[in-house]
Amino acid sequence: IGAGGAIFSRENLTITGSVVKESGATLNGGGVFIQYGDLTIDSSTLSSNNAASKGGALYIDALAGNTVITNSTISGNIAGNRGAGIFNRGPNTEVSYSTITLNSSSSTRGSGIANFTDGLITVRSSIVSGNLNNDIEAFMGGVGNVTSGGYNLIGNGNASSYFSPAYGDQTGVLDPKLAPLAFAGGLTPTHTLLEDSPAIDAGSLAPGSPPIYDQRGNPFVR
Repeated sequence: IGAGGAIFSRENLTITGSVVKESGATLNGGGVFIQYGDLTIDSSTLSSNNAASKGGALYIDALAGNTVITNSTISGNIAGNRGAGIFNRGPNTEVSYSTITLNSSSSTRGSGIANFTDGLITVRSSIVSGNLNNDIEAFMGGVGNVTSGGYNLIGNGNASSYFSPAYGDQTGVLDPKLAPLAFAGGLTPTHTLLEDSPAIDAGSLAPGSPPIYDQRGNPFVR
């Protein structure tokens, strides 16, 4: 399949409480390719997907609408070029309360998140760390379109400089110290935090309000 190994969408798409895994594309979007319409991913896991070029787990096209990813895990995906976790060209993409780790792209090209010049992406209260070579990359003039909503755990990459510690971010953390992907409650597998993970007690209720429950179905402590 050239694009969208599991799902190719040209309309509004919602993925909730689901697992998208072990799918492949000979071009872009090994797991999901969204071309038009809004995309919502909630309490879901995208793992072990493969794209020969961009977007191992998820490719968000420039013609897509708004994308909101909440309480989700993107892990162990592969891209031959960029964005093994997420390749973003979308006009307004938000990643919140999610984990993006163990994804692999070629060379140093945005293994966790790759953001293209026409893409706008905001990451808040999330882990983007432990990906091969480069966790978060912006290229072709897209560096300024990567912003932080606060309280992230970020590894490396040129876009990590846009995450300010003043808003509770930790940058340069190459090992988030996560347990292997496994079922630890809820409908989908997750990476639980090891007891020495720097993400423990590093979150905040601000900015914004978290969901009532996390991906495993456990209530957020308020």
